[in-house]
Amino acid sequence: MKPEWKEGHDPSSYFWIRPVTLSVDPATGTSKCIRSNDQISIEEDIIHEYLYKQFLEKHFDPTIDCSCRYNKYDNVRFEFWDHNLYTYETVAKITEEMKDLANGVNFELNLKEFYTSLSDRLTIMMNRNPEWPYIDFEGP
Repeated sequence: MKPEWKEGHDPSSYFWIRPVTLSVDPATGTSKCIRSNDQISIEEDIIHEYLYKQFLEKHFDPTIDCSCRYNKYDNVRFEFWDHNLYTYETVAKITEEMKDLANGVNFELNLKEFYTSLSDRLTIMMNRNPEWPYIDFEGP
């Protein structure tokens, strides 16, 4: 499968990557996720093969309040079929690691382009939405 990402929302078996913020409902005291419209989509097999072990699992922070998750888990970790929040600071580290990987390894051209274009797009997403504290990798 060619590694690629798509601009916008793809409702198939894609991860939806976008800025989110957590908001507390004053009436109930419960948190909810508010999602930005700025979004890209990446097929779940591409996430698994090219992003999960290399970046997402390694940088997942289980201490981030993820009240927007559909399920509650005893062992908080990256979940393929739920929300996974990363701070902008962490995503900035991930984008640098992607660029370093693309520049330092003898990859085929399309893999270099994937990592480079994805890291650039994530950076643009964060720059466009500075008021949002997290990037959500929401599984299909």
